[in-house]
Amino acid sequence: MEILPVSNEVLDLAAFLRANRHASKLPDAIHVSSALVGGATCFLSADFGIDGLDEVDHPILGPRPMSKLDICRLDEPSLAALLESLTA
Repeated sequence: MEILPVSNEVLDLAAFLRANRHASKLPDAIHVSSALVGGATCFLSADFGIDGLDEVDHPILGPRPMSKLDICRLDEPSLAALLESLTA
């Protein structure tokens, strides 16, 4: 796990995602954009409004060279175990 700053690139990509994926809320778009800019391949979320991305074609920046972002949804026991391991 890595904590990334919210850069202008992240915010620009979040605005693009929000404008083009109407189901996305702005905080969700910022989280997904941070994962994409940071090079993550898996995004852990229980929010079914967030779906995976395999391509981003920005109108100004052009196609973004990013790996596919899979959304990982854990069952409750697995999520509890993960949270416990992270806080230990």
